[in-house]
Amino acid sequence: DGYTPLHIACGKGNVEILRLLVESKAKLEASERKYGKTPFLYACYRGKLAVVQYLVKVKANVKAVDRYGDGPLHNAVLGQDVSTVKYLMVNGEHDINAVTKDGYTPLHIACGKGNVEILRLLV
Repeated sequence: DGYTPLHIACGKGNVEILRLLVESKAKLEASERKYGKTPFLYACYRGKLAVVQYLVKVKANVKAVDRYGDGPLHNAVLGQDVSTVKYLMVNGEHDINAVTKDGYTPLHIACGKGNVEILRLLV
């Protein structure tokens, strides 16, 4: 699938391993092959808030999108982690009206998932 060690550390929520990889100059912008997610997008999708916060701190590209045009907020909504969605909305510069290649906003995705708590955050 093309996951790098960074992707794996992000997906597991392992900030210590992530820190070691970043200090070893691992590529923050490497995309995995299947969906084109960077480690930051993958952390947003997996709802790994501590990892998301660390990657913001080390200047990962917070404007990245995957091959479907899903940005950080889209990915966090897809993963349905309320704390990550809230963090991105409060601390990020994420456009709540950003549209994917298929024309979906984070609100459209949240409606499809039926997560009322996330819907309330987005409206």
